[in-house]
Amino acid sequence: MINSAMVERSTNSLAMFRLLALRSHVFGFLAMAACLALLLGCATPPLTADQCTAADWQKVGVQDGRQGFPAGKLRNYSEDCAQFNIQPDQALYEQGRALGLAEYCTPQQGFIAGYKGHAYYDVCPEEAEKAFYPQYVLGSDLGRVEQRIFELENDLRVIEGDLRSYRRSSKWEDRRYFQWQVEHLYSRLYWLCAEESRLRYAAVDAFGTGLLRPRVGRFGGF
Repeated sequence: MINSAMVERSTNSLAMFRLLALRSHVFGFLAMAACLALLLGCATPPLTADQCTAADWQKVGVQDGRQGFPAGKLRNYSEDCAQFNIQPDQALYEQGRALGLAEYCTPQQGFIAGYKGHAYYDVCPEEAEKAFYPQYVLGSDLGRVEQRIFELENDLRVIEGDLRSYRRSSKWEDRRYFQWQVEHLYSRLYWLCAEESRLRYAAVDAFGTGLLRPRVGRFGGF
C-alpha cells in the first residue's frame, strides 16, 4: 500500500533532485562559458592595415610564445594581413616565439596554465616538456578538484537550509531523508578535500604557497 506520507516524501525527493539538477546545469553552463572565454582569448580580432604595417613580428612571436599559443597563430596573422598585401616576417616571428616558449615551457608556468584551466597545445620541446607537463597536470587536477568542492559546498548549503525547515516538521521521514542527503554530501566532500590537500601539498613542495588560491573549506585548508 502506498500511503500519503510516502507520496509526499517522494514529491519532496523529486523536488530536491530537480533543484540539484538545475544547479548542476547552471554550473555546467558557467563551465562552458569559461571554456568559451578561453577560446575567445585565442581568437583575437583581425589585424588592421596599420597593425600589419607597424607590427614588430619578433615581439609578437615572443608574446605568443609566452602564452603557449600554437605555431598556427602565424597563419591567422598572414590571413589577416594578406588583404592589405602585407605578409608577416616569418623568420622574426619564429625567433621571437622560440624566446617566448623558453619562458613558457617551465614547471612553474606549466602549473599556472593547468591551474587556470588553460589548454596545452603541445608546443614545448621534448626535453622541456618532461618537466613542464607533470606540473601542468598537477595544476589542472587541483583546479578541477577545487571547482568540484565549490559546487558541492553550494549544494550542501541548499540542503542544509531545507533541513533546518524540516526539523520543525513532525514527519520523521522528511527529516531523515534530508539528513541522509547532508551526510552523503559530507562524505563526498571529505574525500575530495583529502585529494585537494594531497594536490596542494605537492604544489607547495614544488612552488610554495604563492601560486595557490586561498582555500578554507569545511575541512580546513591553507
